[in-house]
Amino acid sequence: MNQHHLSKLDLFTPNALHPNLPPLTVGEYVCSGIDTTMISEPDVLARKEYIQGMLLDSTTRAMRRRVLAHTLLLKHMNPTIPAGYGRWVRVNEGVKEDARTESLRTPQSRAEYVSKTLKKEWAAMGASGYSTDTAIEVIGEGVSAT
Repeated sequence: MNQHHLSKLDLFTPNALHPNLPPLTVGEYVCSGIDTTMISEPDVLARKEYIQGMLLDSTTRAMRRRVLAHTLLLKHMNPTIPAGYGRWVRVNEGVKEDARTESLRTPQSRAEYVSKTLKKEWAAMGASGYSTDTAIEVIGEGVSAT
């Protein structure tokens, strides 16, 4: 994550940010009693190239800010990846009275923040996030698109 400036949302797909990206090749093992996930380096490098190719600004500074924004987004989404499960699972939480950030206090405020931030991230990647739901008109041979 630090070396390639990719967030957990970029690496562990599909998810809300990248609903159409296939999962990367991963391996899980126990190290010092803790479940550890290894990710294939060629897959990470290919994902890095793909993500940076979509972004309007892929400078190191912008990529670092993006990872921090994704970390905050994940805090609002409150997901986890249970060991051996291999996909994101939402952990339900109610009202957090002690939350310092207003957007973290209620499920509604978290959902609003997630929706707004996902739209912003899709715009930065030049995508709407709804590509699979958008109808594509297929033009037959000899038919112009005008």
